[in-house]
Amino acid sequence: MTPEELGQTLKMIDHNEHLAFLHKFAEKRDIPEDFVEYFVYHPEDERLLAHLLGLQTEEEKNTSAAISSAHSAKMSAIWAAVCTIITIAALAFTVFQSCNNRQTRRAHQSVGGESGEAVHALTGAHHR
Repeated sequence: MTPEELGQTLKMIDHNEHLAFLHKFAEKRDIPEDFVEYFVYHPEDERLLAHLLGLQTEEEKNTSAAISSAHSAKMSAIWAAVCTIITIAALAFTVFQSCNNRQTRRAHQSVGGESGEAVHALTGAHHR
């Protein structure tokens, strides 16, 4: 929570919320600027002020940012693993297809060679 956030929040609350805040804080400060000044000179009360106003402390903001960053890194790692698996599967499929195509070509060549000669013999064509 920055002094600016504290000041803006205190200015936005209505009269009843302000009175409730004054009662909870147990200090008789009437204007938002007094609380901001108090906050600046008593940073140890940041947590109390922040929680009474429903704001996050700077520490909580940093923790939230770190958690969010860690979650993003985790998701990136998961997607990288998925992409790696897909790439390996595509490579395996390509190698399998390549081997299968070679075997098919060899089989066609050996069959095609014999049948080609037979066709040429039947039709009277000469095989060159």
